[in-house]
Amino acid sequence: MDSLVPNRTRENVEDVSSFAEDVEKFLELAKRKDGSLLEEKKKRREKASLTDKAARETTRKKEEVKEEEEEDVLLRERGNMHFRRGEYAEAEASYTKSLQGKETAAALSNRAMVRLKLGKAEACAKDCQRSVDLLLEEDEVGEATSKRDGLLVKTWQRKGTAEMEMKMYREAAASFENALRIEPESRTIREQRKAAVKEMAMIEVKDGEVELRARDFLAKRQRVSIEKKKELETPSPAAIVQTKRKEAMAKEEMKTTTMDIEKVRKAISKLDHDEEEIKTGPIFDKQWKIAATSSEKKCKILRAVRAENITKILAERLTGDLLGDIIVAILTHWITEDYANTSSNDDDDPVNWLTALTKTNRFSMASMLLSGEAKTNARESWNRCVQRLEKNKNMNSVALDRLEHLRANFRL
Repeated sequence: MDSLVPNRTRENVEDVSSFAEDVEKFLELAKRKDGSLLEEKKKRREKASLTDKAARETTRKKEEVKEEEEEDVLLRERGNMHFRRGEYAEAEASYTKSLQGKETAAALSNRAMVRLKLGKAEACAKDCQRSVDLLLEEDEVGEATSKRDGLLVKTWQRKGTAEMEMKMYREAAASFENALRIEPESRTIREQRKAAVKEMAMIEVKDGEVELRARDFLAKRQRVSIEKKKELETPSPAAIVQTKRKEAMAKEEMKTTTMDIEKVRKAISKLDHDEEEIKTGPIFDKQWKIAATSSEKKCKILRAVRAENITKILAERLTGDLLGDIIVAILTHWITEDYANTSSNDDDDPVNWLTALTKTNRFSMASMLLSGEAKTNARESWNRCVQRLEKNKNMNSVALDRLEHLRANFRL
């Protein structure tokens, strides 16, 4: 019995010691776990702090960009105001300051216009080229495309004008051509292109004849060559051969120059005659669509259609509305006060044109389908035309009778 007590005590001591070791291990493990949790929490806190800092920095940058954009807009508006007042130097300064913040195609094009007014042609051309480059990099659709095309036309036109002032006629012609590709109906740009082509080819127009300065240059050079030849009393064989070679080269250059003159004449003829004869229905449709609501332009289109082609072109196209537009256009802009001087056999006789129109297959149907408004407009145009012609003392009764007979065919 006495020996059992020490054994049990020893076992209890060992159990307590083992328990203590387990407790120490548990505490150590807990400490490590708490340490890792604290470290992870610290990292999350630092990460959140960095995220907030980045977000604040992004917000700050956005606000700065917005402020800069607003300032650029104010500077451009100030530049526009100075330009309207004719204060070109101040306008240039405002546009330049706005471009320091952000380079935009509109601001560059506006500064180019100001520099053109100030006589800074080279700087204007550079601004235009940079503006064009920015516009062509844009990928716009819908209404934005129309706005961009409008700015492109203005910029190309300003660039061409600056290049004309710098006597860079070939580049100017190319700039005006680029503008016409976007806005082909612009008569102003077409005239500018025509002037550039003339200058590019070194053309002078005198007494209705087209001459090339190069021809005068070659003729002068030939005269100098002949004079030098006369000065040589006894020319050497080598000199004679060289002179003949020069004369042959001069003749060849003259031949080439003559060919260039013909090319220039053809080019000018093409530019001077924008309204060519219309021979097919699709071309008529395209030109008529371009004319839109302009009665005068429609009249020019009709005059480009020869009387013998009317039946072919309008056979499947003549409607009541089209017939009404044709009557108004011809009676208002073709049959004018000088109609008395037009022969009835003339190809440009509007009455012959209208007579040929009555022979198309769909004329009867189209005249019956004239709407009330179209018929009223046609009738009023006819009345005004007759009154205008009756005031002309040179107008004979035969011409008026032809018109009256034709009016009956149109049921007006």
